[in-house]
Amino acid sequence: MRAVGLSLIVAAALAAGLTVSPASAGAVDGYTVGPCITNAVGAEPFVDVAGGQFYSNAVGWAFLNDITTGTDETHFSPADQVTRAQFATFMWRMMCEPAAGGSAPFVDLVAGAFYRDALDWLWEAKLTTGKTDTLYAPDDALSRAEFATFLHRLAGKPTGAPESGFHDVADNAFYTEAVDWLLWRGLTTGTSPTTFSPEREISRAEAVTFLYRLNYLADGIIDPADLNLGFSTVISGLSNPVAAAPHPADGSVYIVEQGGDLLRVPGDGSGAPNWGAGAVSIWSIPGPYVPTGCHECGFLGVAISPDGGQIYMSFTADSATANQRSVVLEYALVGGVPSGAPDELISVDQPHSNHNGGHLTFGPDEYLYASFGDGGSGGDPDEHGQNIDTLLGAMLRIDPSAATGYTNPVGNPFVGVAGDDSIFLVGVRNPWKFSFDTGTDDLWIADVGQNTREEITRLRATDGGGLGANLGWDRWEGTHLHEAGADIPDHVGPTYEYTTNGAEGGSITGGFVYRGADIVGLNGTYLWADWKEPELRGFNDEFSGGAIWFGVDVPGTSVVSFLQDLDGEVYAISHNGSISKIIDLG
Repeated sequence: MRAVGLSLIVAAALAAGLTVSPASAGAVDGYTVGPCITNAVGAEPFVDVAGGQFYSNAVGWAFLNDITTGTDETHFSPADQVTRAQFATFMWRMMCEPAAGGSAPFVDLVAGAFYRDALDWLWEAKLTTGKTDTLYAPDDALSRAEFATFLHRLAGKPTGAPESGFHDVADNAFYTEAVDWLLWRGLTTGTSPTTFSPEREISRAEAVTFLYRLNYLADGIIDPADLNLGFSTVISGLSNPVAAAPHPADGSVYIVEQGGDLLRVPGDGSGAPNWGAGAVSIWSIPGPYVPTGCHECGFLGVAISPDGGQIYMSFTADSATANQRSVVLEYALVGGVPSGAPDELISVDQPHSNHNGGHLTFGPDEYLYASFGDGGSGGDPDEHGQNIDTLLGAMLRIDPSAATGYTNPVGNPFVGVAGDDSIFLVGVRNPWKFSFDTGTDDLWIADVGQNTREEITRLRATDGGGLGANLGWDRWEGTHLHEAGADIPDHVGPTYEYTTNGAEGGSITGGFVYRGADIVGLNGTYLWADWKEPELRGFNDEFSGGAIWFGVDVPGTSVVSFLQDLDGEVYAISHNGSISKIIDLG
């Protein structure tokens, strides 16, 4: 892997207001890689460390660098809780076992114990103050709050990182600045998008993984183009899946089959999906809403409310007054299953049979976002894209928390003025998939093109997240003038585009910004593919303005959607019936 110059790290830190140490190779903030440490991942002798686990490479790296020798000659015991003494020793060895000039004052340290020299150094280096003035508690399990604080101190206690936003991290806790810094640096993603779980104990596998990430970050930001990615198919045999969404509490996954069935994969008890349990059909489109067959219609989208109590489903149904209509139904979610009578939240007539959109997702503001395309045919003949009085050609933002129906957030751009109050932004053609970056809250839209451009648009949360934006369709198709008429001088152009029906494909399938822990170096990269060209691609403007081609096709081809689980890991969905997790092949 190619290390990018440290100037990028320092520049990014300064832009965020962080204090940094002088630039030097192998350093980040106040942490410098020890001279005895290598980036290599070696073979290890542990029979309880299988390949393909999130910690596999970390354990191989730690063993090669003598950071750990295991709990015995053939076992690492990855699931065991790491003790305060063990983690102190790991850090000391990672710093090449520096000698201390004195002894730590803790009366519960045993002379000659494996951790004694490490604790003397930690005390002298001001990396620990102990549990009390006289007690270190070497055999106590290490909490997530404590490990965060250790790493933060090891990096010189940098300040100024953006607030993490984790609901369970108090403003003035001893670990608050440490958690903010870890999240900003990509060293942790939390236990969910909204929780850090500071009191939870960490395992030996997690402990070495955090050190491994810090080492790689310090050695230089990894260019994602240098990664060797692949796929692991987690489920197959589905019938034309088109979308999937996780439950925000238990990590179960709801899968949409275009023909009309909703399937559920249960959670594994820790917030991740238990793919090995398989998918069970739990709901089918009710009779009044079953669509007459067409290529782009059917069951198209699903989203779960942030509190996990409601489920929202989007599909194209028959209409008495138009070709079809786009419908969103709301159900109570009881025992993981849609229950009771549905509330028909939205019904929008579709004048033509294509460009139905249908994607649903909740934003960081806990409002429901939806889009139903521009009405179809070709070239937007009904001029919906620039019409602020129709829900077609737009993205909607609604608040469905009322007992029935929905309300429009008062911040929507046309509330109280001319235009439909549900509209969030306008000027889109068929945003087949869109998503929010769980690290920054930025909105990413992948809009399928007409004849010339497929486009990706990033709308930064710091600039309003796209509120009231005009993305230009149908006057503009990407950066190409599509139709003569009144110009839109302030329209938002694409962040990245490529030619329709060219070498890169011709029908973009949007994805997610990677925020997982399994793939070191992929953090912050937007992942996507194309229906016609299934090779996995990424975009990360820290490295280039172009696409990153990863050289691996999505299994099953016909890439129709992506899924991001609660851990930030990303999966590709093939319309041919499989879901496959993106993995690091090393």
